[in-house]
This record gives sequence, structure tokens and C-alpha cells, in this order.
Amino acid sequence: MPFKDKKYQLKYRREWYAKNKESEKAHVRRRKLELREWLKNYKKGLSCSKCGENHIATLEFHHEKGNKEKSVANMIHDGHSVKMILNEIEKCVVLCSNCHRKIHYAKKIEKL
Repeated sequence: MPFKDKKYQLKYRREWYAKNKESEKAHVRRRKLELREWLKNYKKGLSCSKCGENHIATLEFHHEKGNKEKSVANMIHDGHSVKMILNEIEKCVVLCSNCHRKIHYAKKIEKL
């Protein structure tokens, strides 16, 4: 049943968090580790769309069309759902870090 009084709800949440701080922090750490592991496994089946590099440490997601809500790395850090992360990945092209930097460098030079 939702709270009718928002001030009481806020007070209740603060008190609850104060009592359960350590378990909540542990839960957040666990969730972030799970998301990082999920992303690592997801990247195993990918390769750079330009050069074919497939080492997971070098693969990045490049937003081509400028419809970026958040970077995938930030979404992992913030603990977003896998569904939301996949929706953001669908907007991206997979590139290795070298190809990704070359694209951004070329865009920077064009602006000059």
C-alpha cells in the first residue's frame, strides 16, 4: 500500500536505510558486479564493425545518430536493467577503441 503522505514516506525511507545501510550497499555492489559480468559475456559474441577486432577489453559502443540517452558504461555503473541497457546498445555500432577514437577525431577535425 503506497504512502499517502510524501513527507512520512521520505522519513520512513531514511530511517529504514539508516538501519539497513550495510546490506543495501552490499546489494548495490553485487548488482554492479552482476551487470559487469553480463556485459563481459555479451561482448564475447561481438566484434568491431570496421576492423573485426573481437577482444572484449577493446570493444565499445558508438552512438552514431546522436540519440544517446546515456552511455552503456554509465548505465552499468548506475545499475540500470539489462532490458534498458540492451535498448541503448541497439542504438549503437560496435567499434574497437582505436576505430572509435579515429571516428571522434575525424569529427573533431571537421569542426575546425
